[in-house]
Amino acid sequence: MNSGNKKTGTMPVSTSHAGTCPTSCPFKVKGCYAKSGPLAYHWRKVTEGERGTDWKGFLAQVRKIPKGTLWRMNQAGDLPGENDVLNRERIRELTKANKGLNGFTYTHYPLTAHNVEAIREANDNGLTVNVSTNRIQEVDKAMETGLPVVTVLPLGTVGRVLETEGGTKVLVCPASLGRDVTCQTCGLCQKRNRPYAIGFIAHGSSKKNLGN
Repeated sequence: MNSGNKKTGTMPVSTSHAGTCPTSCPFKVKGCYAKSGPLAYHWRKVTEGERGTDWKGFLAQVRKIPKGTLWRMNQAGDLPGENDVLNRERIRELTKANKGLNGFTYTHYPLTAHNVEAIREANDNGLTVNVSTNRIQEVDKAMETGLPVVTVLPLGTVGRVLETEGGTKVLVCPASLGRDVTCQTCGLCQKRNRPYAIGFIAHGSSKKNLGN
């Protein structure tokens, strides 16, 4: 699971098949950063079943990660689920496997009551699941859930800290600003109980159209 991805650093990183992505994700057809560059090739191999393992095998790999390790689930793909409904039982299994670890991930699943409760349960039990929003205008509503929130910012965004119309602070990912930092050395996205959102400046082949 160790990654050579320069953005994450040499930390454990997983990839889930494209079928895990919710049908409502606006980037599923166009705009997903994982559909371009070297990651796209790897993601396609995972999706086609040429690489990777089954769910049980994945959980076994997670349990082998040394305790206290910061690791990222899904440099591509999403949490287990079908269509727009998260698989709560599998998320519980994942959360249990993450015990003693500092795992974090992101989800584009819609914030239905069922999904919010599944995400909240994971966060309450040590697995940081960030709610992904598509533009800064969606941050305030997502923050009302009390869950950790991230968002996409338009290409050309400047400044380290932005603010929503509702007054929520949005810290721009240091790597997005070109600073010499990786997920491994940063760790902001793993912090669950934070009063601010984290913003990622659009990247990938459709970056000019994202975050607006």
